[in-house]
Amino acid sequence: MTDEPFRRRTVVLLAVVASASLLVTVAVTLFVDDVEPKRDAAATTASRAALGHSVLIDVLEAADVPVVVSTGATADRAGDDSLVLMLEPDVGADADVERLRDVLRHRGPLLVALPKWRGRFDEERPHWLADVVPRPREEAETVLAELSVGGEVARPAAAVGSVRSGTDELSPVLPYPQTVRASRATARWTAGDQGALLLERSRAGGSLWVLTDPDLIANHGIDEGENARIALELIDRLRGDGTVFVDESVHGFVRRESVWTVLLEFPLVTLLIHAVLLAIAIACGAARRFGVPEPRPAPYAPGKVVLIDNGARLLAAGDTTWHAAARTFDGAVTRAKRVLRAPDGLGEAETLEWLGEAGRRRGAIRDPVRLKEELKQLRTRGERARPALVRWAAEVHDWREEIEHGP
Repeated sequence: MTDEPFRRRTVVLLAVVASASLLVTVAVTLFVDDVEPKRDAAATTASRAALGHSVLIDVLEAADVPVVVSTGATADRAGDDSLVLMLEPDVGADADVERLRDVLRHRGPLLVALPKWRGRFDEERPHWLADVVPRPREEAETVLAELSVGGEVARPAAAVGSVRSGTDELSPVLPYPQTVRASRATARWTAGDQGALLLERSRAGGSLWVLTDPDLIANHGIDEGENARIALELIDRLRGDGTVFVDESVHGFVRRESVWTVLLEFPLVTLLIHAVLLAIAIACGAARRFGVPEPRPAPYAPGKVVLIDNGARLLAAGDTTWHAAARTFDGAVTRAKRVLRAPDGLGEAETLEWLGEAGRRRGAIRDPVRLKEELKQLRTRGERARPALVRWAAEVHDWREEIEHGP
């Protein structure tokens, strides 16, 4: 029986299968969007369709605006200086309204775009819409009510011309406008008697802004005329230097982050599968080794005698006796300097004299200057001085003990 857990053929097969699986994982990770394109007709940041807001994210990132798409706990994640965007929130169910109210806990600036359109995908052309119909006005008015803004949603037949913003005039391209009239909030952008396009309401922690017509920032409208510049300037003014958080929980994309939810989703789930298969392979290879191992002959005889004899032989072969003696004396001097707090900057001879004087004040009998001279004399005698060197080493040890613990 060999020590190898697998035969060579099994090892080659496992390596081929693992390599092929890894290559497939990398390829699918890189090209999964081309293999299975995402289809989303809703007004979300993930949608590339006409009603989506993915182009707005591209515009913000191109302008070096920090953007975070949040799928849960946005009010807790965004700081007070961060701008939170709610783009056309859904309010068709009680759960939708609860998610909207949760985002309203944010204590910083908040920009809400009212809902307006509902689309249906073209089954034959990805990312194209077969038809688009207006949402009921009551949905936008429900959002206004939840924002404590109120007002009546209007959809004038004529396109918006110039828009008054304080003393400035803007020229957004909005062929099918949606405005708000009779609101309790302050109108910041007005289109004459057609109504307001941007509302502001003060609240605890920060201001609340309402963009009544989402066509300004939707994929189908943001590239029209000066819409992109107007939207970018508005967001820049509201966020200051803060991060922009785009909340997607208001569209039902609620994600509760945990280690397992991340590991069990693509592409990390493929790594988890590889790790499980590797653990199984290791377990199979180790299964044959369970139990008490067979005893092996000891390479050395038991006891300390062998170790002492081997150490002595190594020292004799290396002829390190005098080097070891010098290291012993230097170590004792270093320890004495630390204990007695010898001053820095002294030379070797001055240090030894200072330590000798300090030691005598502590009652030490032995003198480091004498010990240093004795080592030099013993070294000139060569091998004949080895017995005396042992006594000298004992004196060095005794001197160190005198310095540390007293005579």
